[in-house]
Amino acid sequence: MLNSILPRKRGISQLLVCDPDDRVLLCQLTYKRDWDLPGGVIEVGESPRDGLAREVVEELGLDLEPGPLLLTDWLPPWGGWDDAICLVFDGGTLDPVCST
Repeated sequence: MLNSILPRKRGISQLLVCDPDDRVLLCQLTYKRDWDLPGGVIEVGESPRDGLAREVVEELGLDLEPGPLLLTDWLPPWGGWDDAICLVFDGGTLDPVCST
């Protein structure tokens, strides 16, 4: 019953991954012009960590275990999306797989 009367909010999990030179891994997204941390929307009934692991596999093809929660933030409405809670987890340090 409470789900029918209480507000619901979209949840987003993201992963902060750096290389040994402290450069941050960003993804070029297809649905917006900005670069962003890997991750995405948490599905209903999915934990933030499980959703993040799923999104990282989908986006990067990497099977990474999210580390500790680093920060929680609120994202205002944007581009037709409602506001959201964003959780950023530690992804540790990875060696670069390619160079530019």
